[in-house]
Amino acid sequence: MQNIVFLLLGLSVACTMGDKESVDQSDLETDSTDKEPSSEPSSEATSEPTSEPSSAPTSEPSSAPTSEPTSEPTSEPSSDPQEEAEEQMIFTKAAVFTLPGTAWLHPVDLNGDGFDEYLMTSMTEGLGDWPSFIGAGAGYVVSRDGGVPNGSLGSWSSEVVFDRTAEIDWPNDSNFFDMNNDGIKDWVIGTGFIPLPDGGITWIPGIENSDGSISFDIPDVIEMPRTEYFYHKAHPADMDNDGDMDFVTTSYKNPEKDWFGNVTEPGIAKLEWFENNGVAGQASFTHHEISENGGALMELHDVDGDGDKDVILPQYFNGASLVWMENPGSANGAWEEHVINDTTGRGFEAIIADMNNDGIEDIVYVNHNHQGATDPSEQVMGVYWFEIPPASTLDGLGNWDATMTTIFEGFYVDETNADQNGAPGVTHVGDVDGDGLMDVSVSGDGDDGLYIFHQQPDQSFSEIMVDTGTAMAGDHHMADLDGDGDMDFLWTIYGSQDIFSGEFEPQSEVNVYLQEVGEVNTNPAYTGTVEFEIQTSFGPDTCTGTVSLNIDGSSVAGSYQCGFGVIGNQNNAITGTIDSNGNITGEIDVTVSFASETYPIPWEGTYSNGQVSCNTSSSAQLGSMAVDYVLDFTAVQ
Repeated sequence: MQNIVFLLLGLSVACTMGDKESVDQSDLETDSTDKEPSSEPSSEATSEPTSEPSSAPTSEPSSAPTSEPTSEPTSEPSSDPQEEAEEQMIFTKAAVFTLPGTAWLHPVDLNGDGFDEYLMTSMTEGLGDWPSFIGAGAGYVVSRDGGVPNGSLGSWSSEVVFDRTAEIDWPNDSNFFDMNNDGIKDWVIGTGFIPLPDGGITWIPGIENSDGSISFDIPDVIEMPRTEYFYHKAHPADMDNDGDMDFVTTSYKNPEKDWFGNVTEPGIAKLEWFENNGVAGQASFTHHEISENGGALMELHDVDGDGDKDVILPQYFNGASLVWMENPGSANGAWEEHVINDTTGRGFEAIIADMNNDGIEDIVYVNHNHQGATDPSEQVMGVYWFEIPPASTLDGLGNWDATMTTIFEGFYVDETNADQNGAPGVTHVGDVDGDGLMDVSVSGDGDDGLYIFHQQPDQSFSEIMVDTGTAMAGDHHMADLDGDGDMDFLWTIYGSQDIFSGEFEPQSEVNVYLQEVGEVNTNPAYTGTVEFEIQTSFGPDTCTGTVSLNIDGSSVAGSYQCGFGVIGNQNNAITGTIDSNGNITGEIDVTVSFASETYPIPWEGTYSNGQVSCNTSSSAQLGSMAVDYVLDFTAVQ
């Protein structure tokens, strides 16, 4: 079903029929759980419509939003003997919409009030026709009622711009620029994907209203040179310096297969640019094929400093993992391919950002792999960044591996079929906590987590798990959504769909994660030595290390560090609750390194006379592996 790639490279969002759906957030609860980052570092795609969108009356608001705490991260104790406090990121989750096929977001201020609306695409609204069983998608404008927030999340609405009756298959990531040379920006969407490959570029004309705001007309398409390819996001740029807006995109044609599933012709990726013919009031373009490269989420940037736009190109389907294509400087010249990296498997997305505050843009890059892939280079799933080498050195480089920094490796995909799913997913870059350093937010996609990788002053990154248990998380955007001065996230979750269980549309969500600022005591009051023995299917596995705990009323929280010979190194959380008699029940996390998965297992202990003691013998499941274990520690002030 190609679930993995589905979300990252193109999704869909559907909602109840009608022009507008509104959700009131005024009664939002604010229960939240402090989330403290782990301090161990790991070194930001059409068919022509056949009818106009529905103009049914406004639908009833959905039920009151839910709010729930997000998961708890862990942190190492401070090495400073003095007690010190540091700010940490705390997020509260609020469900804003439950629209099927939730996928991609593009922020744009449509009414000039200084607060962005979001162009949101749905890859599919639900069940379609045989043989794909995937229906057409939809497009919405998502907005906060009343515009700029003033201290609360407020209420949000989704307005239908087109629904499945427009017959736009698999609308994915979009952009906002003037396609028809009328001075008004338009909504531009790449369409199609592996299960619905007959894609193209759909554009929806922008209409300037009397108050200066922008609304949208009926979807249209531009003429394509072929119909059997699906297309990704269109990136606007004046490629020929004639004063009008051209665009660059990438596409892919599925491999040809025989009745037995054997590949008879390989898939083909294309990098293309569309030259604006400059006809006033018309979306008229001349097509140029740059090369047979790409097929993933690209970026435009002047890599060699010669004044024109080059292309930074992850490659998911074939070719080197990450390349850059050198612009020849003329409309009909030959582009040259240069390898940035070819050791990270399937390339997925590239983002331009200054990661080290040196005033020079860098490249943030994610792959999209699976731990069970047959190719070893496709088994490690990670987030990386590259410094762009000086222009004078570029011609002599075989790759940029010397400038590569690993932000994080260690995602895990529950789906066992490596051809069906992968991780990580859609990625963005921004300063989440206002410390002047660029952080990285990542959708797990095939991995069920939502992540922030928080940059430290030494340019290492700590992991913050914003949420877990998400199915096919998609695009997201960072902004101050409640007007309290800190950065929050609007996050789309594509969800699952099982037609055999009666799920005829994706079980999708649009969630907000509101950030609050808290303090954490980084100098634990209770420390000691931990002895941990686990009887695994490989035999006994032991580790000896340290434990660091804090007591807050009836709660115990902290971490332990030690190294098992087989299971691997541990730097994980310990939590517990103390009853009125001083007895403690809680959980300790165990990471199985070869599975890249962490599992909580129970422990019991006592708290008395300034001492926390544990001597637990029990059994548990570490995934599919049944284990017996003995945990022994004493932590004192």
